[in-house]
Amino acid sequence: MFPGLSRALRVPLLLAIAAVIAEPAVAQQGRSQAGDARARRLAELGRLPEVGDVVATDILNYHRHGIPLPHAGEDVALDLRWDVPAHARHGQAVLQIGIATPRYHDTSHIRPLNLGIVIDCSGSMADADKMSRVKQGLMRLLRGLRPSDRIALIVYSNEARVLLPSTRLGDGEAHRSAIRRLEPGGATNLHDGLMLGYSQVSEHRSSEATNRVILLTDGIANVGVTDPGRIARESKRWNSEGVDLSTIGVGTDFNRELLATLAKSGRGMFHFVADEKDIDKVFVQELQSLVAPIARDVVLEVRHGRGVVMKRVFGADMRRGERGSRARMDDFNYGLTQVVLARFQQAGASDELFGCDIEVCLSYRPEGRKRRVTVRRSTSFLDAVRAARATDFDVRKNYTIAVMADALEKMAEDCQRCQYRDADRRLARALELVRHEYPTTKDKDIVRVRSMLSKYRKTLSAHIERFRRL
Repeated sequence: MFPGLSRALRVPLLLAIAAVIAEPAVAQQGRSQAGDARARRLAELGRLPEVGDVVATDILNYHRHGIPLPHAGEDVALDLRWDVPAHARHGQAVLQIGIATPRYHDTSHIRPLNLGIVIDCSGSMADADKMSRVKQGLMRLLRGLRPSDRIALIVYSNEARVLLPSTRLGDGEAHRSAIRRLEPGGATNLHDGLMLGYSQVSEHRSSEATNRVILLTDGIANVGVTDPGRIARESKRWNSEGVDLSTIGVGTDFNRELLATLAKSGRGMFHFVADEKDIDKVFVQELQSLVAPIARDVVLEVRHGRGVVMKRVFGADMRRGERGSRARMDDFNYGLTQVVLARFQQAGASDELFGCDIEVCLSYRPEGRKRRVTVRRSTSFLDAVRAARATDFDVRKNYTIAVMADALEKMAEDCQRCQYRDADRRLARALELVRHEYPTTKDKDIVRVRSMLSKYRKTLSAHIERFRRL
């Protein structure tokens, strides 16, 4: 490794790399993480996931990526990097498309906030200490807000009511006192709670502010309006009037599909709170991104010539055309780092590569503005081919995580069809790749995802044995 370097230089360099690899994992900001946190929780419980419980993009982007941040005055930075994985076939390379938005430690940069926090106080919130976790998280959230921000607190069980009308936070004591009084009991009238939250935010809606409802729930609507389709339709009408929505699931038995649908329609994020780590991520690290978007209506395009073929994409739902692909992305929030990985293959058998240039375009509408902005970056497949022996450690790590995440997502599909042996073989192949690429790794992000695969394999083994005995 590192030919041409003396031993005196190689040893310090290797030690530096090892120190970086051994650093604790840093949780991502600025995007939904439910598809990672829920998959991790079910693995810990020894439960097999359903389709939708595991979201490969969430797992890939759970950790913060080392992507250059935007320059002053820019909303989004776009970064292109190549790697040739050790197991790749001849003529293959992986392009990492890195995206980053500004991180602000000073909330004065964020638009005024007009929030409605809708809290599930049904009886099931008493189980597994869920209510105390929610109280703890809300107290932390208040500490990150400004005295001038406007906050309404709405609770629901059998019925919905305004616990504290929309008012400026001030010193926060009125809001903290209201949160301390939260007690679980009754059924789950999610619809009325959500509609009341929208109503409170709408009363003070302003084009100069971020107008958003944050819905917390641990269960499934079982009184009042319970039809998920109707709840989603009525929620969408408020979204069309300029009020956004983020959703937070607590525990493991809420309606995941409904919360994900509501958040997507509401231009917000869907989070999952299972433990202390998730509380810290959602209510502390995620504060700015939870309530403050920076770019909307985001479209990613990848165009390339005839010399290469894009074989596989991780991290975006790309719609492929003859000479390129296009994906609609979720809105970007402050503090985001996100990657999309595209594996390219040389087209044909010729050693000469023609038409191998690749252009990446990211277009979006900045929050509060109407005119779209487009960021373009270009690269060439030749860059990777000519540097085939060079290794970009970040790209290789992310590609390894992407392969594991993809295996987990497809495993859930296998399990839904009761194809447990196929699911097990899929995870085994992904784990073999990790052993090949990282036989002794201490990287916390790779270890975290690898641990999920190992735990699910153990659960699958029990299912396979049970079926064998039938």
